Amino acid sequence: MSQRVKRVSELIQRELGAIITKEIEFDGYLVSIHDVEVSTDFRDCTVYVGVLGAKHHEKKALDILNKNRAMFQKRLSKRVVLRNTPVLQFRADDSIERGVRTLNALLEVEDLKAADAEEESDDTASK
Repeated sequence: MSQRVKRVSELIQRELGAIITKEIEFDGYLVSIHDVEVSTDFRDCTVYVGVLGAKHHEKKALDILNKNRAMFQKRLSKRVVLRNTPVLQFRADDSIERGVRTLNALLEVEDLKAADAEEESDDTASK
């Protein structure tokens, strides 16, 4: 990814986050933009969204975002000046959930190692 594409992605992420925060009210759950991928010709933009709340809130948030996509693109075109305003596509991002599962698995392995080490020390102490 070129420096320019990376900078434009970061700019779109920041500005789109501000637009969504200002324009849309999500009741009972939190929506955040985790990542933005812009094509090299700046015509397409995939926005990865994380939702903190119940699983059905994720679908509801994506429906709201995709329904208001044209409005977001219009507002974005005024804030980020490009030859082509990218067409936004909102996708669910479950990277935080995967990270939590990985962390829990690592903690579980650590607990098992500690239990095994304690068991071995008890066996050697009783001999």
